[in-house]
Amino acid sequence: MRGEVTSSAAPLTISVSPRKKRIWMFATSFDELIVALFVAGGANSTLTRQMFLALRDQRDLYPFSMTGAELDAYVKKTVAEYRKIADEFGLIQK
Repeated sequence: MRGEVTSSAAPLTISVSPRKKRIWMFATSFDELIVALFVAGGANSTLTRQMFLALRDQRDLYPFSMTGAELDAYVKKTVAEYRKIADEFGLIQK
């Protein structure tokens, strides 16, 4: 047919032994390890994380670790308190 492109060449396949594949996967996995070490902290951490931890310490803040139902109840309680304060200041239109 006119305009049809056909190729008689076989697709390119590269045969790599399973052992070489495992070595390659092991070597490339170090990228993830290095990222995990920086995020986790310890002796190896990014400057941004060090700055964040210093600011948190200066302001006597602590990590926020609530999850699930406890977090849901906390958020609802806090929103209700802020809504009450906003109403007292006349910031809520009725």
